[in-house]
Amino acid sequence: MLIGLISSFDKLHDVSKEIFEKINSNEIKNMYIPSSVFMEYELLLKSKKIKTSELIRDIIHFKTLENIKEIPLNSSIIILAQKLRENHNLTYFDSLHCASALHADGIIISTDKDFKNIKNLKLIAPNTLLSSKEE
Repeated sequence: MLIGLISSFDKLHDVSKEIFEKINSNEIKNMYIPSSVFMEYELLLKSKKIKTSELIRDIIHFKTLENIKEIPLNSSIIILAQKLRENHNLTYFDSLHCASALHADGIIISTDKDFKNIKNLKLIAPNTLLSSKEE
C-alpha cells in the first residue's frame, strides 16, 4: 500500500490514499507496518533515481502516524521468512512482510493471492478497509 500511495500510476493508488487518510484522521487504528516495507520502498525509490532526502522525508512521515506501529526486523522474522520462501514460493520481500505479520497480529493487508494459503495468516483486501470505520 505504501508504494500504491506514492505512485499515481499504481492500480491501488486511490485506495491506498484513502486508507492513509483514514489512518491519519484516526478512523482506522492499530495498523502495523514491517520494517521490510521501508526496505522495499527504499529500493524502489533508488531504482527510480528519487533523492535520498525524499525517501527519508517519507519514512519519517509514516513513522509519525500514531495509528501505525513499526514491526522491527529481527532474527525470528528472518528465519520464518526463509521457511515461508521455501514452503510457499514467496518473493524475498513478500516473505519478510508475511513473517512480520505473523509475528505481530497474523493479519496482512494485500491484494497478493500468494498469502491466501499461509497458515495462521488472515489476508485482508485493502478496499475492504474503506467500508469499515476501524480495524
